Amino acid sequence: MRHTSQMFKTNLITIGLVCGLLGYNNVSFAHLPDLGSEYRDTLSVTDEKLVGDTWMRQIRGAGMVYYDPIVNEYVQYIGNKLTPYVAMPYSDIKIMFFAVNDNSINAFAFFGGHVAIHSGLMLTTESESELAGVMAHELAHISQQHIIRQIADNKRMMPITLAGSLAAILLGAPQMIIPVLANHGQQMLNFSRQHEQEADRIGMQILAKAKFDPQGMPNIFERMSLSSRYENKPPEYLLTHPLYESRISDTRHRASGFIYKHRENSNMFYLIRARLQVQSASNIQQLISVYEHQLQTQRHVNPLGTHYGYAFALQEAGKPEKAMQVLEPLLAAHPDEMILQMTAASIEFDLQRYAAAQKRLEKTLAIYTDSPSLMLQYTDLLLQTKQAKKAKTVLNEFKNRHPLEPNYYELVRHAEGMLGNNTGVLEANAEWYLLNGDYNSAVQQLEIALDSKGNSSATQQRIKNRLTAMQEIIKKEKSV
Repeated sequence: MRHTSQMFKTNLITIGLVCGLLGYNNVSFAHLPDLGSEYRDTLSVTDEKLVGDTWMRQIRGAGMVYYDPIVNEYVQYIGNKLTPYVAMPYSDIKIMFFAVNDNSINAFAFFGGHVAIHSGLMLTTESESELAGVMAHELAHISQQHIIRQIADNKRMMPITLAGSLAAILLGAPQMIIPVLANHGQQMLNFSRQHEQEADRIGMQILAKAKFDPQGMPNIFERMSLSSRYENKPPEYLLTHPLYESRISDTRHRASGFIYKHRENSNMFYLIRARLQVQSASNIQQLISVYEHQLQTQRHVNPLGTHYGYAFALQEAGKPEKAMQVLEPLLAAHPDEMILQMTAASIEFDLQRYAAAQKRLEKTLAIYTDSPSLMLQYTDLLLQTKQAKKAKTVLNEFKNRHPLEPNYYELVRHAEGMLGNNTGVLEANAEWYLLNGDYNSAVQQLEIALDSKGNSSATQQRIKNRLTAMQEIIKKEKSV
């Protein structure tokens, strides 16, 4: 099934200010802490995490997080290769990477260690080192606390900007937010020349230590610069990260100072790009024709990526038999490639070969025991084949290993419903609503659960405790 998402076309400024406002009619500049001369004097790490979590909920609620768990797992995978070399000013925040469903060329970092990568950026990069270069640059902004420092340096401008944005929301015209921010917000949160130079320098060190090609950073910057010359407007990334004329040459000179051995792109890089191409295609039949032409003429960057994209496009076009025919040689050549196996299992499910799909996923799980996307797909298959108890066991394992996102609670809700546990469904609903920033619905679900008949005293107490904790979260978020 093809997915679409209505979402804001946004950059760091719009996300930061809009997400900080959505859902609250009583927001004012007075609620923003005075950062003081040392920036951190009155903004604790706890408060930063709170603000970051709030914005993340609003981003999810706006439908901006990329829906494919495989894509998000890949972004986190690249991020995990970089983070060991990031010198954080505090140790209480775990950096979380996620993909944004937006074809613009952009990436941004915000409070609480969150780093977002637009799908358009992933499609634009031509190497894994280019993608890692942008991510390393964003990590440098986090490690140097540039967002906090920039807000503190420009806090006198914020009341005007926030007031204008809030007025747009109260008028019921969120589309007015971007124009309102154009005059003030853009100037306020553009990273300064000093911040950009600092992020380039530190990001380059992170990139090199993680064994990526340091030239990846100037390469992607140069591609963005060329794009801004030949298009009507520059990539959104350059709106918040100004690309000064000397910056590309500076980063290229800096990159040349690192001793480096050439690094090949992983198979995952090409497979993910192919998934994104198919998922973002406006005309799937036309894309299939493009793949067929590339395969006939052998004019493609990577044979594996092109063959896989062709197979995946055929599946998305409702042609699973032909998709499997194209995929089978890839499976034979790359038997341990997780994305290929997951796609094959999905096609087998479409062909109603449920036992084969389950066996394939179980065999792949024996290799990739900790893959969140693989565990979720396996759980979904178990639920689709009426194996709710087994699915719940896998979900319990997932809960002990990975951060809990809305798609996890969707599966929990399904499993509890199949098992006849209406209270469990309501509890899962509450968590899903909370993660998506719908606080009223979250509380309402727990209140309904409390009123349900047949709950044990232990269950009632658990629900009460969670309701109290949830109300405390909401209270704190509104007070920051």
